[in-house]
Amino acid sequence: MLMMKLWKMRCAKHECDFCFVCDGNRIYLHKSVASATSDYLHQISCVRDELEVDGIASSAVEIAVYWMYHGKVNLSCEFFEDICIFAERYRVDLLLEEIRRYLASTMQLENIIERLLLVNRLTNEKIKEVVVKFFKSNKELILASEVWKDFSSLHRAEALGALVAASALHDD
Repeated sequence: MLMMKLWKMRCAKHECDFCFVCDGNRIYLHKSVASATSDYLHQISCVRDELEVDGIASSAVEIAVYWMYHGKVNLSCEFFEDICIFAERYRVDLLLEEIRRYLASTMQLENIIERLLLVNRLTNEKIKEVVVKFFKSNKELILASEVWKDFSSLHRAEALGALVAASALHDD
């Protein structure tokens, strides 16, 4: 109930004392909410009232802010990659855990290439492990696919990285 009240206050920009600035948009929220979701955002909000967010769609930031207030997020949206980057860049650990669970439950042969490209941009080891485990479990099918052949010819470094990571992964 309290978070719903804070959300309504946020929507009215009442008592909002922090904002993300991206794509020319200002996304207002309460410092206390940002601080509660990330120690890193807490440190930033102690010295600044706004944070410039570069390279991430404002819609993804809006989705992340919605999650901060509601604890719910639709990760099957077109802004998934930007949400991942936002969560990692600003160390929103609970959102990163939700992303990890989502990846684990939605990994398929059809999206492995997209996911390999995503984890190449991230540093979160738990998220990388989800993708690499799936890759290792399905390596023969993936390596025999036309999609893999196209991917490995266009993205040699990422393809080699996936193979090395899968080889280094210990079986449980």
